[in-house]
Amino acid sequence: MGGANGLAMRRPLRDGPAGSAALRLAYRAFNAREIVDRQIETIAGEWDAITDAAELSPQDRSFFKGRQFLNPYAFEGYSSPSPW
Repeated sequence: MGGANGLAMRRPLRDGPAGSAALRLAYRAFNAREIVDRQIETIAGEWDAITDAAELSPQDRSFFKGRQFLNPYAFEGYSSPSPW
């Protein structure tokens, strides 16, 4: 059952809108949440060090924090609030 490139074609683990990205990537929701939580923790925890290394002005730090990185809208429906 190879596709045009010789690789086997696989069906998603779950069809339809109920199938989450975590399931389609063969991650359980718990594992996917752990990954997201660690990313949030790392970004928030390293924010000052990274912006210091990048020599961002206080205005640029304020602009990027919560806008470009960890925007509050990204947390809609997520039980953990934005760290900002």
